[in-house]
Formats: sequence, C-alpha cells, structure tokens
Amino acid sequence: MSRPHQFSIFASSVALTLLAIVACARQPAKQGTPEPTPAVEPTQEETANNPTDATPVARANHSAKNQYRIKVYFPKEGKIESVVRETNSQGVAKFAIAQLVQGPAEKEKQNGLKPAIALQGSSNCGADFAIAIEEKIAKLRFCRDVISEKNPEVNQAIEATLKQFSTVEKVAIIDRNGKCLSTGDNSCLEEVQPANKLTLTGLGGVEIGMTITEASQETGIQFVNQSSGGEEHGCFYYKAAREPQDVSYMVTEGKIARIEVNTKSITTLSGAKIGDTEERIKALYPGKIEEEGHEYIPGGKYLLFVPEDASNQNYRVVFETNEKGIVTTMRSGKIPEVGWIEGCV
Repeated sequence: MSRPHQFSIFASSVALTLLAIVACARQPAKQGTPEPTPAVEPTQEETANNPTDATPVARANHSAKNQYRIKVYFPKEGKIESVVRETNSQGVAKFAIAQLVQGPAEKEKQNGLKPAIALQGSSNCGADFAIAIEEKIAKLRFCRDVISEKNPEVNQAIEATLKQFSTVEKVAIIDRNGKCLSTGDNSCLEEVQPANKLTLTGLGGVEIGMTITEASQETGIQFVNQSSGGEEHGCFYYKAAREPQDVSYMVTEGKIARIEVNTKSITTLSGAKIGDTEERIKALYPGKIEEEGHEYIPGGKYLLFVPEDASNQNYRVVFETNEKGIVTTMRSGKIPEVGWIEGCV
C-alpha cells in the first residue's frame, strides 16, 4: 500500500480550564405549606458513568420525611395497573424494580394483578438485576434466567415503573447474556442509544482504541465490514448495520483508529456539523483551527481542530470544505490515520 497522504499537524499547549461554582440555597417552607417533593439521588448502581447527571424524583408526594411513595406496575387482564410502595431508600428506581420482581401482594393478586417477571438460577452479577441510568436512558439487565410469558404487558409494566422518574425517557430490558429480553437480539440497545456527538476520541459509546467487538458489546451496535482497498495491509472499514447511518469506522492494527461522519444529524460537542461554513467552524473553535489546501478540490480546505489539552495531542477533528467554504464531511481520530486523505488506500 502506498503511503497515504498526510497533512502537517501542529500541537498547541497550555490548557485553560474555567470552573464555575454555583451555590444554591433552598428557602424553608412556610408554615402550613406542604413541603415540596424531595429530589432523590440515585445510588451508584443506578448510574453508570455520570452519577450526578441522573436524579430520579418520584412523582407522587412523600408521606413522611425521607419516605417516598412510588408506583409499581403489574399486568392485569391484558393491561397494566399500578400499586403504591413506600421506601426511605434514595435508590428509588432500584427499589421499584426489586418490588416488581417480588411481585404483587396476596391481596393485590386477589384483585387481578399478576407477577410481571420471575427469575431462577444463579446470578452472574451478584444480584437479581443491575440497572444503570444515564442521559435519560435506563438499561435494566437481569442477572438470572428470566421466566415469564412473552407478552407486551411485561415490558409495559417494567417501562411504566421506570418512566415515572424524571430521569428516564427510554428503557432497554436485557437478559443475563446481554440480549434484549423481548427479541433476543441487540435491537433494543440500538434504539435507546443517546444522541451521538463526535469527539476527538469517539462517537457515542464507540471510542478510538476499541476493537470492533468491544464497540459492539459497549453499544449493542452490530457492525458490518465494508470494502476499504487496504485489507491486505491491515486497514479495514466498518459501518453500523442499522444506526447510526452514514458513519464509517476505520480499523488499523485491530483497533478503531478514526471515525468518519457524512450526515448532518451528527454534530461535534461544540455543535459543528456538515453544512456549516468555514467561518462558523472557526467561530466555534477560536484560535484552535489550522487550515490546509484541499488535495483534490480547488479552493477547498482541510480545517484541523488542534486540542490544547496535552492528553489529547495525538488526536484531531478534521473538517473538509468545498470551494464555497462549506463543510462536506468530518472525521476524528488519532494521528496519523486521521490525516490519511485517501483513507485506507
């Protein structure tokens, strides 16, 4: 393979970080005025990578100090119906699912409520289930074998129980093997993926340096190998079988080295996207854009975002523009692959 064209990349130094600390005070409730429903901090088990971003709040009012009333939904005659449970645990989502697994009380069964789910066998995580809440997405994984009738009320009961909390908008229900409970594949994980943002080191849950297998396990995305022209030299391209579309992942030495975006639906963390002007890119990254002439488009350019942080000096985001100064494609990744103009060829 002929050596790919590379553009020069210059490093900048001195990272400037601005931290703002905002102090908030809550005024005491006036005499005779009901206390507002307290914010309930999730336990560590309930949040994956960013615990402070998720703060479940039970919609029903609490009945006493540090006592929270929540709803648990069970199947009933082809529908679902809620019952109220009380807890002083701040891990309300975890408590709610534990109550769902425990099933309705005897009196509730007499009123027609049925168990939503039953578990058997040993656990592969040390508990009946594990739950993570991040970016308003709840991923519930059962760690024991699930015994339940495959009917829509089961999923509806689980989703309704979790969506009562303000930090949950989407739910993925997974079995002990990491497959979607209702379908046996990864479709539910793909459907709940958060909005993708292209960064210096990744896109969504896919990080530069992962293997394709690791990226699939992390995100639930099924990747399909694409022709690259550089296979004999160990350079490969992959795309997602479903979403996100118009995104290519370059793999060298067995690991993802760069990510290429060709859709307006994906932006960078700063909001840059395909269709932006050269002026907007420079405005979004003041003083951090280097430019070079395009190899194949007269008047076009390569706009390189050069990070200041020393830990990211081996990474770049590249915006390609046409002769009108409009971004037509963008990519991120590590040096030198991110600078290979012809990709793997």
